[in-house]
Amino acid sequence: MTKKTLSSRQIYVLLAALMVVITIVGTSQAVFMPSNQGGTPVPGTPAPPTFPPPGTPQVDHVGVYHHPSGIFEIVRFAGWEDPNSISQGTVASVSFTNNAMLAVIHAYVVIYENRVSRDTVIDYIRDNEAGAWSYYSSYQEISHDFQSRPMVSDYELELSGLNYLARQLVDYQDNMISVLRLVVPGNNPGLLDALESETVPTFVLHPDAAQAPVEWEAHRDEERGFTLKLPPGWEVEEPEENGEPVRLYDPDELAEATITIESDPDGAPDDEDEAREYVLEMIPDASIISVRGAEREGGVGFAVSFSYPATEDGTVPTGAALLLRGNDGFYAMFLRLPPDDPLDETVQQVRDEALTMVRTFTPLGVFETGEEAAPDEDE
Repeated sequence: MTKKTLSSRQIYVLLAALMVVITIVGTSQAVFMPSNQGGTPVPGTPAPPTFPPPGTPQVDHVGVYHHPSGIFEIVRFAGWEDPNSISQGTVASVSFTNNAMLAVIHAYVVIYENRVSRDTVIDYIRDNEAGAWSYYSSYQEISHDFQSRPMVSDYELELSGLNYLARQLVDYQDNMISVLRLVVPGNNPGLLDALESETVPTFVLHPDAAQAPVEWEAHRDEERGFTLKLPPGWEVEEPEENGEPVRLYDPDELAEATITIESDPDGAPDDEDEAREYVLEMIPDASIISVRGAEREGGVGFAVSFSYPATEDGTVPTGAALLLRGNDGFYAMFLRLPPDDPLDETVQQVRDEALTMVRTFTPLGVFETGEEAAPDEDE
């Protein structure tokens, strides 16, 4: 009988599953852990006997928080506790607490299969209202405005005999609903307004990252100016010298991707013919299969699929190239895939994950096309 051994990928998956079980067991009793439905944490540990004096404390920016999933970012303030983030199922969430101010910032994004509408958002707000404040003794809605963007709801909350003010701001983009909840002491409405004015403009969604599972972590390269989401177990090999490509590969090294960046955006192809020519210049023995337009948050260009020459055993590896013009350069991502084998589950998984990874690749920043954005279909 042939002894079966586990591949590197299978070992990685088993270890990852074990860590998830340990994490869930270890945090199942955490009182302030937001749930998948977005329960907002309570301020103060333990609960305070009284509120701090009223007034609006200064909120100083210390940078931008990028969620591990890559799906959103939001401002960070000095003096707040380290973020508590969750990436699970269809939800990417983070909460910040300030025990001195007795304030909470809770931001999360819910991803749907299809594009969401205003009615979908209103239904979501109503269906999740009780869960939103489940860690508090009671809640009461004071007012709401579902005609605004974002939709705003104000609440009074009660916890340990103290009253808090809360504001929920809900918006939507493509197939995502974003929720921002702010909680402050009941004697400090000015702080609530201050937090809203600072957080709402900085709560930015990244739809390209939503093309992959929420649990995949984003790799953000500030130096070279790009981001993408990595499938589980994939590694990033940094170049030894400037100008050399960044290399990415799966645990069994069945597939690999390389990313090169040129500082001149004009080096990017302008049409499909130039995209073909560029791929053939990089891989002279490739056979082009198809070329189509590609658009990302940070750039526009072309996606090219191609095949390599057949190997000695007769199999044909395939590949894909993503060629994007960004604001600050020309970004070229080349992907080499193992030959298609419908009977090999590992190969199929690697191919699917690698192609999903390519769909999440984008230069940093928002690409400036010079064209006016199309209005939302619900407005």
